[in-house]
Parts: sequence; C-alpha cells; structure tokens
Amino acid sequence: MTSALDMTGLFYAFAGGLVVGLLFFQGLKMTVERLAVARRPGTLVLLSMLLRFGLAMTALYLLARTADAWELLAAVAGFMVARALVARTLRQRRPPAADKPGPGARRTPT
Repeated sequence: MTSALDMTGLFYAFAGGLVVGLLFFQGLKMTVERLAVARRPGTLVLLSMLLRFGLAMTALYLLARTADAWELLAAVAGFMVARALVARTLRQRRPPAADKPGPGARRTPT
C-alpha cells in the first residue's frame, strides 16, 4: 500500500509535468500563430523548438535524477494531460467551418 508521502510525491510530479507541458504546448501554439507574420519563419521555428525542448528535457532530466520511476511516469502523464488540455481549448476556439467545402472534399448530392 502506498503511503501519504508517496502520493504527495506523485502529485507534485504530476503537477510539475502539467506545468512544463502547458508551457511547452502554449509555446508551440504561440509559434504557429506568429508564423504568418514572421520575417524569418525558419529561425522562429528553430529557436522556439530549442527553447521548448530545452525546458522540457531539463525538467524531466532533473526529475529523473531525483525521483523514482513512478514519479517520472506521473510527470510524463501530466505532460500528456497538458497536451490534451491545450488541444481541447484550441478546438473550442476554432471558428465554424464555412459553407463551401475545401479542396478535395466530396460533395453530397442534394
């Protein structure tokens, strides 16, 4: 049976993974939004990727050095929950599709 101290460690690891994941995926969202107006989109993508991956890998590396496997797994689960949360908020904010189908779309007979 797990003690309260073990559950606290799992909670903090999950919360840390959630925060790192939110920063990672919000940074990705900001990068994609700015691509259309960027003077150098390739540089923007590269710098954003290096910053986001650097943050995520540093956090997971530090956790892996100090925590056990269950806490590391909880942090990765928090990271994935953050991905789902950001994806859900993006889907809710998307404007409704236009009446005209896009290229390659099938038209249904009327």
